[in-house]
Amino acid sequence: MHTCVSDLMLLKNNFCLIQTIFLIAVLRARFCNARYSNIIKRAQLVHSSSEGSITDIAGILVGQSSKSERATGCTVILCNTTCVGGVDVRGSAPGTRETDLLDPINTVNIVNAIVLAGGSVFGLDAASGVVRCLVEKNIGFQTPRRRVPIVPAAVLNDLNVGDDPFIVPDAN
Repeated sequence: MHTCVSDLMLLKNNFCLIQTIFLIAVLRARFCNARYSNIIKRAQLVHSSSEGSITDIAGILVGQSSKSERATGCTVILCNTTCVGGVDVRGSAPGTRETDLLDPINTVNIVNAIVLAGGSVFGLDAASGVVRCLVEKNIGFQTPRRRVPIVPAAVLNDLNVGDDPFIVPDAN
């Protein structure tokens, strides 16, 4: 098998594992499609056509955006109402953001969105774009002064796939 193909298959398997860990943690949600209709501006909204999809859960929307220049991108899972999440981070060099917020002993016990991206540590910036959109909609955990969007994120290292490792998911 060609090295690039085997690398892509390994990345796909690892990414599916990361997605499964995050998605199993979503415990409760309600549907309110209009609230998030404009959040994923250039992403393709995924609608389930078969049973057993994460989008079968009321209140869960999934958007995906890929870079046309290289095989990388990000997936955003939006929770239309309060969702409780959890995470199990593993690996020798995990790339995560805000996953410690999901510990049940911490103050914050909700998730507004989850970002899964390529691009290694550089892909974590994709979560900043989701946070920016949620801030514009005044969505997030209420603090005394303002709402703070809770957007845990995880990335995988796909920098060795394709021609240009400088093309990575970003906040735009």
